[in-house]
Amino acid sequence: KYVCLADKNCPVDKRRRNRCQYCRFQTCLAVGMDKEVVRTDALKGRRGRLPSKPKSPNNRQPNSFQTQFCRFYNDSIPNPASLDFSKLNYRTVTSKESLCEEKLLVYDSLSRSCDIIKQWVDKFSLFYSIQNNERDRLYSNCLLEQVIFRSAVRLDGDRVILCSGIVLHKIQMNYLLGDVAQQIYDYGSTLKLHKIDSIVAATLSSILLLDSNNTDYVYHQTPLSSIVTELYQKLVDSFKDYLKQQYGDSSIYLQLLERLNDARRIAHNLRKRLLFYRHSVCLTNSMNSYLDLILECKPISTDLHSTEDTSTLPFIQYDL
Repeated sequence: KYVCLADKNCPVDKRRRNRCQYCRFQTCLAVGMDKEVVRTDALKGRRGRLPSKPKSPNNRQPNSFQTQFCRFYNDSIPNPASLDFSKLNYRTVTSKESLCEEKLLVYDSLSRSCDIIKQWVDKFSLFYSIQNNERDRLYSNCLLEQVIFRSAVRLDGDRVILCSGIVLHKIQMNYLLGDVAQQIYDYGSTLKLHKIDSIVAATLSSILLLDSNNTDYVYHQTPLSSIVTELYQKLVDSFKDYLKQQYGDSSIYLQLLERLNDARRIAHNLRKRLLFYRHSVCLTNSMNSYLDLILECKPISTDLHSTEDTSTLPFIQYDL
């Protein structure tokens, strides 16, 4: 607390600072300066520096762990400057032949997206020393959820931007996916309410990869290695910390986890829809892509073996 040794009316000259700190302090307050940021005697030794203000939570930077898996994720999503609009068709097709072509186009586009996701999983697994057989198992389990989540988070009006960079119109997606396509659009609208940034998107995608707690997965019975479980827990802990700093609300984490459950439910329907399409056009003998193999519950590598019988899957009778 400052004390004036005169009559509390000492002259204050900015060119020649007098020694009365009380009068200088009162002059600062009189011109509207904030009391909390006016330099006080408690700041001795900090020449000319004001008290530091805490950074806004919105300016929080990701830590090195987050930065690494965010880089992997960002490398696996299409560059807005190099999207492929060559397949985009706004017009409604009427002929049966054109309809079949559009369905096959969408299926092939989804298959190409699955190849991009495989590259992401390979890079992710190599960096974190995940064994090849476990890498392929994780990929097989999460593939359709990844397709759902990544497509939904990048919805742009009436356009669907797939992982491969191919842009399709919603009408085109509807030809093959029917009501499942609408589920994806609704899911995308829900994700937009959360204002998901790139760090949240990368983390949720990584959680989908590492979390095997889903009995609908092809490979869910064999426990995961300690490398995967420890990495998953580190990912979750880092995510909780980021959300707490960013939003100051711990309930956000549970809400976002529920969005992942939404992706799993839609992926279950997507699998049935695509399987039904394959069987209806006699593509069951075609095993040319990762999507083909995973839909038919076939191992994508010699290290994997699946005992699931696809004939027991409850199919929804769609009009194709």
